[in-house]
Amino acid sequence: MSTSSGNINGSNRIFTYDGKALQPHYQSIFDKLRNVSQKRSARGITPDWVIWHTDAGDDKMSDHDDLEAQRVYHEGFMRTFGLPDVPVWYGTEEFDPNDHDKDRLAQTKKRASTMTSKDPITKWQRFHQIDTDIRGSKKSDIKPDDYITGFSRICDEAKAQGRKIKMAITTGHQTVNSLLTDPETATKFTDQVEKVIFQGGMLFNDGKIVPAEDARNNFYNISACREFLGRLQASNMPTECYTKNAATACAIEPPFLSELASTGHPGGKFVHELASSVDAAQFFDTLNDERLFSKNFTTDLFLKFKTTLSPQGAAEKKKFFVNKWGYQDKSTMTKDEYTEYLSDYSKHLGDSVKAVPYDPEVVVGLMDEEYLSELGVLPEYTKDQDSVLEETFKLYGKSRTDCGVNTQNMKDTIIALAGHITIATKPKDSEPNTTRVVRRLTGEQATRVSEEDVTSYDSDENDCFSCCTIDYRIPDSVRQYFRSY
Repeated sequence: MSTSSGNINGSNRIFTYDGKALQPHYQSIFDKLRNVSQKRSARGITPDWVIWHTDAGDDKMSDHDDLEAQRVYHEGFMRTFGLPDVPVWYGTEEFDPNDHDKDRLAQTKKRASTMTSKDPITKWQRFHQIDTDIRGSKKSDIKPDDYITGFSRICDEAKAQGRKIKMAITTGHQTVNSLLTDPETATKFTDQVEKVIFQGGMLFNDGKIVPAEDARNNFYNISACREFLGRLQASNMPTECYTKNAATACAIEPPFLSELASTGHPGGKFVHELASSVDAAQFFDTLNDERLFSKNFTTDLFLKFKTTLSPQGAAEKKKFFVNKWGYQDKSTMTKDEYTEYLSDYSKHLGDSVKAVPYDPEVVVGLMDEEYLSELGVLPEYTKDQDSVLEETFKLYGKSRTDCGVNTQNMKDTIIALAGHITIATKPKDSEPNTTRVVRRLTGEQATRVSEEDVTSYDSDENDCFSCCTIDYRIPDSVRQYFRSY
C-alpha cells in the first residue's frame, strides 16, 4: 500500500542546503503534528507515558534502528538530545536454552560463546560495532534501577496521576514477560498499561495468538515470546505488531542517515557510523549458511530489500563477497581480517544500503489515532485472519504483498521526525559538515583498543545479551519537540 505523497522538491533531501531547516514537504508534516498537538493540549490532553524495551546495551548496540526510532540512549547520548533525566533500567539476558529449534539454538550458543570469550584473538568482536563513546560515565559508576522496581514505581506514579502507559517493545520478550510472571507487577501491568506495540511477528492460530518464529525479536527467546503473547491474550490487552514486511516496504533510501550526520549533530553522526557497522556485520553473517542467526535472512534478501542495487549489480556483489568471505569462520577471525572485510564492504556497497525502519514504525504507532489519521500513515485495517481476535490484536505487515501501512506517508513521517529532532536538539557548538559525509568503517571502528574499556566488562560478560528498559516520560524542557508521541 502506498500513497502519492512525496517531497515536492523532487529529491530525497531532508534539509535545506544550509542544513538549518527541514525541506518544506517534511516541515509541513511536522506542522500537522504540532497543530494536532496544540488542539489536544487545549482540550487538556497530556502526552502519553511510554515504557520502551530496547536492545541497547551500556556500550554496545545490537540494532542501530533503536536509535533511529527515538534517537534516545542513556546518560551521555540522551543528554545530547536534550533528555538527561530519562530513567534507564537494565533487563535480563535474552537467551532461550529451551529453544525447540536445534539449529537455531546451536547458532545462538556459538554466538554467545564468541561474544563472551576471553580469547584475546576474538575478544574484539564484543566491541566491533562501535568506537564512539556515548556513555556519560564509566559503567562502574552507573547504578541503574532494577527493572522490576522501576516498572513498579512508574506504575504507582501513573496510577496516582490517573494516567495510563503505553508499552513499546523493540527487542526480545524475556524481560517484559518476567513482569507478567511476578504477581505484583502483573497486576500493575494489566491495570496501568493500556496498549502494547511491538516489532516482531505474530500469527492467529485456531483462536490463539502465537509468535512468528522467523521474526528475530521473537526468537531471541521464543519461549518467553509465546508466554508473553498468551498472557496478553488472556488479559485482552490491546496489542499492535509491526512486522519486517511493514518495515522493508518502507526502507528509506540514502542519503537519509548521512544527511542527519552532515548537520554536525553528534547523535546524527553516531547513528550514521553505527548503521554502517551493524549492516556490515549482518551482511557478513548472510554469506555462509552456518552463520545465519536468522535462517531466512539471506544474502539475496539483504541485497534486494536493503540496497539500491539493480538485480545485476546485486548478483555481482554477491559473487564477490561469497567467493572472498563466504568461507571465513567469524569465531576465529582476527581484528585485522575483519577490518579488511569492512574495507571491502565500504568500497563495494558503501552508501547503497537503505535504512530499514523496523523500530521507528513502532514509535510512529505509539501516536494516538488523531495523529495517525492526520498523517494518513495507516489504511483501514482489514480483519481477514481472525475477525474476533483482530478486534484487539492488530498485525501490520501480514505478508510481503500486504505491508499494512501507507508506505510513503510512513517513510515521510519518520524522516520528518528524525530531521526535526536532529535540528531542534543540535548543540550550538556543532558545525555542519561542508563536505560529503561518508560511512567510516575502519579498524578503529572494528574494535575498542583501550585496555580500560576492555577490562571494564570483565565483571559482566553477559551484558551483551541484555536489553534495557527506558521510561520515556517527556521532560518539560523538551516537551514541545516530542509532544506528538
